[in-house]
Amino acid sequence: MNEIDDVIKNVIHIDKSACEQRRKVKDQLRQREEEVNSQIDNLKKTIIDDKKKQLKETEEKEIKKAEEEESSITKEANTKCNEMEAVFQKNKKSFTEEMFNKIFLDKNTVYNPNKDR
Repeated sequence: MNEIDDVIKNVIHIDKSACEQRRKVKDQLRQREEEVNSQIDNLKKTIIDDKKKQLKETEEKEIKKAEEEESSITKEANTKCNEMEAVFQKNKKSFTEEMFNKIFLDKNTVYNPNKDR
């Protein structure tokens, strides 16, 4: 009976060892899974942060470009306005006289304020 007892003890020992090994493997697997998930989360965060940085840089470039375009358009518009103002000031007197003549005087009569001087 001694041999049977030894075999049974040996089987029980092997079974306990197998259970312990299974538990250790499960623990190691769970721990490794947590590590991998943590690494994945860190990678996601890094990727998202990098993308946000790129988007911010792109946005800043686009804003700067739009501001430069706005400045250029404003400068051009101001130049054209100044040119138009200069032309208007140059022609203001003759334009006023012409309008006065068209509105108030006979078509054949021409108003000239410097005529009597």
